[in-house]
Amino acid sequence: MPYLAGRMDRTWEMTTNGKDSISSPPSEYLRRIYYDAVTYQQETLELCIAVGGADKVMYGSDYPHDIGDMKGCLERVDALPPDVREQVRNGNAKRIFNL
Repeated sequence: MPYLAGRMDRTWEMTTNGKDSISSPPSEYLRRIYYDAVTYQQETLELCIAVGGADKVMYGSDYPHDIGDMKGCLERVDALPPDVREQVRNGNAKRIFNL
């Protein structure tokens, strides 16, 4: 979803159909969704955080899926700036689930 944010906003700006249903650009609604950090590229994870917000992304691994990459998923999360890394690694889950 995050990579479609610009396209959805452009459609909302250029047409009237979407404005009948929502009052703000779609990208504003994308900040209300929680995202799983399972990505297979660092840039994809960073785009997800840029669109959704660091407070809406949580660590995920795809385990036990055949193509899961637990080590790589954690490495990508750990490569984030320290404050974002801590939110994604465990801070958001602790906050959301009152842990």
